[in-house]
Amino acid sequence: MKLSIRKKGMFAYSVVFLVFSILFISNDISNNYWWYFTTWMIIIYICVNLGNFLYSMNRRPRTVQSVWKVIFPLIIISFILSIIIDEKYGKNSSTDDSLLVYIITAMIFTAVLLPAFIANFKLAYNKDLIL
Repeated sequence: MKLSIRKKGMFAYSVVFLVFSILFISNDISNNYWWYFTTWMIIIYICVNLGNFLYSMNRRPRTVQSVWKVIFPLIIISFILSIIIDEKYGKNSSTDDSLLVYIITAMIFTAVLLPAFIANFKLAYNKDLIL
């Protein structure tokens, strides 16, 4: 199996994202979030990482595509919910900060996750995401 340069970059991103996923989950645990929220986010991160690796290795069987059509919207909803919960209940929540700081933080978080979102979108719908 030979990977193109773009796929090699996505594979490297997937490895880095796996490390970030562990850090994000440990942050959720250290913030003492509800057990069901933390468990849900662990499942979501497993799905995102699996999707990233499947996409980077160009593995897109029909069964995965049909499952990812359900999983992808759940991924997006979960990350939006995660941003809101971190803002409201996290130990470093910016309750004293302005709305601008909150928006900038959410934009940076989204920019870091954008390649994962795009890879999982392509895995689900087999289309290019037009931004």
